[in-house]
Amino acid sequence: MTVDEMKSLYGPSGSFTKAAKGTIKISTFISNKPIPDDFEDILDDMDKEEQNQPDVGERIKNLKTDLKEKQKILTAAEYNRKRAIYEYLIRLSENKKGKMKARKEAAS
Repeated sequence: MTVDEMKSLYGPSGSFTKAAKGTIKISTFISNKPIPDDFEDILDDMDKEEQNQPDVGERIKNLKTDLKEKQKILTAAEYNRKRAIYEYLIRLSENKKGKMKARKEAAS
């Protein structure tokens, strides 16, 4: 996009500026309130929840057991969901791959 095109859209007399005339300014939606005191407590609770999560190896083992033992009991949707999570965790734990790479491989 050229400078002239940008000015025609966003400049003081641009089409976007004219379209926004009469609307509430965006700064009214942004508050300058201080962070609440209990914010630290919320973050601490989140850390505790994260620590209570089973490690990846244990989750993989549990999912593998579920998939084998409950294969005929689970609906197709439940089985596919658990299988997708299992495949993702396997790839995530292999060679310390990044999350995005693990997601891509699990989806294919």
